[in-house]
Amino acid sequence: MKLWAEIAAAFFAYVIVGWIFMLLYMALQRFLSATDVTFDYSWSRDGNRFHPNIRVRNHSKTRTYTLAGIAYRNEVDRLVWLDNRSLMGKELKPLSVNDFPDVSPVRNGASVSDCMQMKVMLRLESGRSVWLEGQGPLPMRKADVQRAACILRDMLDRWAA
Repeated sequence: MKLWAEIAAAFFAYVIVGWIFMLLYMALQRFLSATDVTFDYSWSRDGNRFHPNIRVRNHSKTRTYTLAGIAYRNEVDRLVWLDNRSLMGKELKPLSVNDFPDVSPVRNGASVSDCMQMKVMLRLESGRSVWLEGQGPLPMRKADVQRAACILRDMLDRWAA
């Protein structure tokens, strides 16, 4: 009876270790897909209208993403304007950097200070918004989780290359 108990214990130990490795692999894949698309932006002026110049980077080596829209939020996190025309259908090829300098002007951006206080957020056609916030023209402080995600993503990219 002792032999069968040892066999059963070893079997269950291997099953548990297998589940742990599978969960770690799933968490890594989820993290990598969440940090695939990053962007930064600066503001341009056409007369008295302001629009962002957006640069989007796809870190994925295999997946192509399609952009859907831009959301502009102010400092109290209220929606100022939603632009679904400027970037709708633009594809982000794997390992590409895309510049979008001709985005529609912001409707409620009347001054430079108004625009500097807005957050620009991108949404993908899959319905998922880009998790990492865009880095604007001012030196903004990233959240600790976002900073750690960027550092970890860079380390994984260097290690894999």
